[in-house]
Amino acid sequence: MRISFEWQNEQKTEQLKNTYGSRGQTIHGGDGRIGTFGNKQTVLDISGKVTDDFGYGNQGGFNERVIQEVGAEEYMHLQRNFNAVMSNSMSGKDFMEMEKEGFDVYSMDPEEAVTILDKIKAELAKSGTQVEGYTDSLSTDKLEQITGSRAYANKIAKALKEADAPVTEENIRQIEAALTQAKALEKPGEGNLAYLAANSMEPTLGNLYKASYSSVNAAGGRGNTGYASGSYGRQGENLQDIRRTQVTDADIAKLESQLKQRVEESGMEASPENMDSAKWLMEKGLSVNKENIELVQTVQDLSFPLDEDILIRQGAQALAEGRSLQSISVTGETTSLYVQAASVYERYQQLPLEASDYAVSAKLSLNLVNMEGYARAEGSFVVQIQARKSLEEVRLKMTVEANLKLLQSGFSIDTAPMEELIVKLDEAARQWEESLFGSSSSLDGSVNKGDLYLQTLRQVEELPRMPVALAGKIPFMENPTLSRVGEEGRLLESRYKAAGESYETLMTAPRKDMGDSIAKAFRNVDDILQDMELELSKENQRAVRILGYNRMEITLENLQLVKEADRQVQDVIEGMKPGLTLDMIRQGKNPMEMTLDELQEYIQEKEGEFREDTGKYSKFLYKLEQQGNITADERKAYIGIYRLFHQIEKTDGAAIGSLIAQGADINLSNLLSAVRSRKAKPTDIRVDDSVGTLQDLKLKGISISAQIEEGFQGIRQSLQQGRSLEQLAEEMERIAGDKQLEEQYAEENLQEIRQILKEDGRQADYLKTYHQPATLDNLQSAGILNGERGKTFQKIRTWEEKFLARQESLAQEEKVFGFLEKAEQFVDKLDQPEERQEAYQSIIEEAGAALEGAVAGLGEEASYVDIKGIQQLYKQLHLASDLSGEENYEIPVRIGEEVTSINLKIIHRAEITGEVKITLETEKLGKVEARFRADLNFLEGSILTQHMDKKDILEAQAPLLTEAITEALEGTKIQLKGILFGENQKLNINHPEENEPVENPDTALLYRIAKEFIAFVRKI
Repeated sequence: MRISFEWQNEQKTEQLKNTYGSRGQTIHGGDGRIGTFGNKQTVLDISGKVTDDFGYGNQGGFNERVIQEVGAEEYMHLQRNFNAVMSNSMSGKDFMEMEKEGFDVYSMDPEEAVTILDKIKAELAKSGTQVEGYTDSLSTDKLEQITGSRAYANKIAKALKEADAPVTEENIRQIEAALTQAKALEKPGEGNLAYLAANSMEPTLGNLYKASYSSVNAAGGRGNTGYASGSYGRQGENLQDIRRTQVTDADIAKLESQLKQRVEESGMEASPENMDSAKWLMEKGLSVNKENIELVQTVQDLSFPLDEDILIRQGAQALAEGRSLQSISVTGETTSLYVQAASVYERYQQLPLEASDYAVSAKLSLNLVNMEGYARAEGSFVVQIQARKSLEEVRLKMTVEANLKLLQSGFSIDTAPMEELIVKLDEAARQWEESLFGSSSSLDGSVNKGDLYLQTLRQVEELPRMPVALAGKIPFMENPTLSRVGEEGRLLESRYKAAGESYETLMTAPRKDMGDSIAKAFRNVDDILQDMELELSKENQRAVRILGYNRMEITLENLQLVKEADRQVQDVIEGMKPGLTLDMIRQGKNPMEMTLDELQEYIQEKEGEFREDTGKYSKFLYKLEQQGNITADERKAYIGIYRLFHQIEKTDGAAIGSLIAQGADINLSNLLSAVRSRKAKPTDIRVDDSVGTLQDLKLKGISISAQIEEGFQGIRQSLQQGRSLEQLAEEMERIAGDKQLEEQYAEENLQEIRQILKEDGRQADYLKTYHQPATLDNLQSAGILNGERGKTFQKIRTWEEKFLARQESLAQEEKVFGFLEKAEQFVDKLDQPEERQEAYQSIIEEAGAALEGAVAGLGEEASYVDIKGIQQLYKQLHLASDLSGEENYEIPVRIGEEVTSINLKIIHRAEITGEVKITLETEKLGKVEARFRADLNFLEGSILTQHMDKKDILEAQAPLLTEAITEALEGTKIQLKGILFGENQKLNINHPEENEPVENPDTALLYRIAKEFIAFVRKI
């Protein structure tokens, strides 16, 4: 790296060299003059070393600082765990279940993602769901190529699928490596065994391997150490170093009675086998306890070489649970932690209260194993009130997720006393709650968020099984909150049960015999509907039955009321997924106290958000494009029909309602007309109250109706003329619900997730520095914003151009790039703190609007790749918006004909007033980093480029910059000390900057300087 250093005054030179280090940069003074050092130019070659934080950004020092922070180690562990779990443990089935429950894997922070994935896997284990046969991401040929054997590869793939772990190249290679390690093991000698017992190490693959290289010197026969009553000590310590006395047969005979007592005290029988193991432990000076006795016998019983099939299954299970393969047990099959967690839950729930009476009466520890002995006991036992209370408390607090956390920590639930278990369950519940809601555990200072979340999920889960007659009560409830509706439903249930009557439920299909009884009880429903001149639809038939259950008069008004209530409660049941419920509570809302109207409105708003909307659309397009048997015309029509149905759904069926009110037929043609004339806000149109019909609007691209009509006309024969709207809806549903396509879509996403984590690099540290969650979205977006400077806004500009090109009615001068115009306004307001943040949000909003217009404007040209790309741009905007709250701004700019972005960061330092860092990359200038640091008296700057010729371009204009900055400093006591220009071939403009806590930092001057520098760059 060549850097020139020029100055006239030697004293000034030394001063600057002390400030910046002798790096040989050119320094421009506040007076704009450029001098020479010793009346000549000195050129230094300091290739390699970066030594100063200020000029070079302390590249390479960041990780050290992070590690030194409080909690940094825990953060790094969580991030590594997240990466491992998402890459190696999450299967396609898991992804599909998370999506089904309303969780967006991409937007979840690491702790939440791991918690929810554990929940999903535990629920699958609890339900006994089989995942074998799921679509593989690796072909059989690829598997054979990796392992060298097709049969061997299939065996590993089968084990991974059965364990609910993804069949990836990395997972297969990990299992292969574990098997290779296992093949190198031989039967442990006495020294190896002593090492394991001395360090309380379980017989896992990793521990056996470690013991084979770190064994205690105890080869052959009896050791020379005395009896040790305590636990033997430090890992790797040689028993010879602590030898005390020679142990003889006479010594053992004298100690036999004490040894027997010790074995029995450990809870084991003094059988010959147990006594032999105890004697061996005593001879080696190791603690005689149950764990060590069992360890000795287990290891001695091992057969070598180890069973390959068992190791493969154990390895797959470890990967599914997010564990290292070094943790594989070599003693045989072990049950999955997820299955154990579900099993323990069921076992506790099935215990009768008398089981606790038995354990206390028999003077046994009050734990699960002992209480289960009740089934084998005879006679009756005295009621133990306190024990029963403990059992009820455990059952109330226990969840499969809590059990899983305890098992993962090594806690033995089935043998733990209930008093201890209650404490541990409380602790697990607190950890679970914090992983989802953070440290703030209460809502409005009264309701516990975790309890509210579970209560809401239980209520929504109960609703489908409640009597359908409930829909007839809702319209007449004064305040139909979710809680109130649930109470009314339970009251109805109890009445039916008390009368011994069966009942039709809200959502679940009735039993066969129930269907017969319903048909008999309501055999005149169709006659009633025909008399009322109403369609014999399932919805109308159901509404008549609801009125009948409630003994209400069957009128048009009442039918409409119960239909609306029925539809509303079904919308709530379908929409209140765990993911949405979680978001709702995080936003400070109490779902149990919200009315059905409020819940329905929230659900519709959530589903109508651009992110959610485009997510569904891109998924539909993916599935449509995988259908290899449809023509271009059919594809065009399906996209149009999808948009029509989506439009109707977004307006809560308002188009259908308007047709009903007019008495018009509900067919494709009429629906198109209804959508066209409604004053709504469809996806392809911006509308406000001042707008009339859609025909008066400037459409973004081809309108929905025109698109459908065009496509529909072209394929009318192939779709059979006169095909009903219901048939079309069923066809769309078939495409959307195709199981194989769903699996393919899940696999597509899993591959993307693994790629994001693979390319993570420093992005997690970057996000941590700026207090942003390391979600998959943010990791990917940070990589693009940092690594592909300006690409985000370049692509948005391209989409905006395409959108404007479609609007032929606009005059040429009206075709402006809105977000670039907003960016110029933002730069103008940089030194106005009251308006700065609002101005930046205007950039984000305008750029977001351009993307929304792009989606709508694509029309029948829409493709999965396009919508996915627009989605990602939207996510990048979202991160840019969040980063602005940390005074880290990504500013779109036009420099010449090029659209790029400038990054502006305010850096707080305790010892100085502050620092601003501005970075950019353009074709003309390459990478540029500018820093300006201010204290109470002086402002000094440095400008680095990656190449000398780029430095020369900037340096040639230096007088303009110094003049502008000097003017900006007028009216202050601060003087410009100098601006240093330099070149660094390894310049990294993307490293994060730590901020120190500074009270009331004065940043106005820094923003003013940044404003001048941005104006300076734009003129070059």
